[in-house]
Amino acid sequence: MLKQFRRNYSDPNRKPICKGIAKYQALKHTCQCCPKADARKITREEHEDARQVARDIAKTKQYEISMRLRKKVEMLFAHLKRILGLGRLRLRAPCAANDEFLLAATAQNLHILAKIFPAPQQKEKALQERRLRDVQTVTFCTYNMLFFHIIGGNRTFAALPQE
Repeated sequence: MLKQFRRNYSDPNRKPICKGIAKYQALKHTCQCCPKADARKITREEHEDARQVARDIAKTKQYEISMRLRKKVEMLFAHLKRILGLGRLRLRAPCAANDEFLLAATAQNLHILAKIFPAPQQKEKALQERRLRDVQTVTFCTYNMLFFHIIGGNRTFAALPQE
């Protein structure tokens, strides 16, 4: 028969019972799990049942799926807090805070939508700018190589003739 253990002040090895922790003790003839020990002692915390339910849920397939989806949601909240500056709401009333959060979420959704469907003229313009940058980079690198690798040559910053 299990009964709750109470602290014995005469034994210095025993530690005090913390709040929310129960210690149970069973005699040898009551508990046949431990034939060598004189008594069996079980420490059980107050919320151990809830922890066991969480452990059981963590073994399911749905839990794995929800953890994968959670990564995406957590990333969106991190983006809201860091990039859009929503670490702290400026408005205090519940309706105003809701409106502020909806505006930030709308801005984030528009940002994601713009990445998925870029405007056609901007796509061509960005491609032309990238080509121009690449040409300028190659010209600049060629100029630097010629400038620093000519020994005894005329080292001026005159523009190189275009090929």
